[in-house]
Amino acid sequence: MDEHSSPDAVVTLSLEVCRQGLLPERFKDVQFVGHRGALAGDTEGNSYAALWRAKKLGIASEVDVRLAEGRLPVLAHGAAYSDRKGRERRIRDMAKRQHKKIGRDDGYGILLLAEAYEYFPDMAFMLDLKVGGAESACARVLDVIPNALERTLVICSPERVFRSTKSSKLRRGKGLPRCFAVRGEQDLILLERLASSHASRSELRKYACSFRAISLPYSLMNWTGLELWLDAGFGVFVYLTKTASEARECIKRGLVPVTDEMP
Repeated sequence: MDEHSSPDAVVTLSLEVCRQGLLPERFKDVQFVGHRGALAGDTEGNSYAALWRAKKLGIASEVDVRLAEGRLPVLAHGAAYSDRKGRERRIRDMAKRQHKKIGRDDGYGILLLAEAYEYFPDMAFMLDLKVGGAESACARVLDVIPNALERTLVICSPERVFRSTKSSKLRRGKGLPRCFAVRGEQDLILLERLASSHASRSELRKYACSFRAISLPYSLMNWTGLELWLDAGFGVFVYLTKTASEARECIKRGLVPVTDEMP
């Protein structure tokens, strides 16, 4: 999933699919998804400032999640951060009492996952989990937040969705709605195998359980098997590279491009 996390990433979302099918309730009205919030100027991703701008724009946010000390989910892309004295520290060693002391006092510090949901109660979040064990840790936090599951999609790699790369059997979820992150041709083979093992769309939907959506890079957007998943009601997210031609192509197909700086 790291290739999805480059600064020039763009996320697009099918409006038609979002308003029906298997997506969590809050995602059904989403028109845009901002990568690490909505970035502008020196706004840092995954920060309060980026999420505040996304709120003002009325868009959803994709954020990166890592675990601090005590398996506490925090919003952070990299494994390290700089403290006020400029010293590099590891996220996993950060204690809960320290997170508010990190960064400047203008909304750019590290947020707890719980704080993001508390400060932005109407926002839909896509969670890009950067470390193992983060899904169960997020599930524990979100379980006590009202309506959290209605506005959450967890981006999962194939290893966290399927029991093995040679099987179409799915792992049991942690209770969080999942988005299968396609990284290459091999991952498409897994989806094709899963689809071919279920005769009807309703059977596929029932079997998928917490698996609600698919994300894939622009280079794989013309995959022939995509229509089957759309017809079955799954959401489809496409990561672009911000070029105007790609955006126009997505618009023609009913997809809405979203950049870090826009809308």
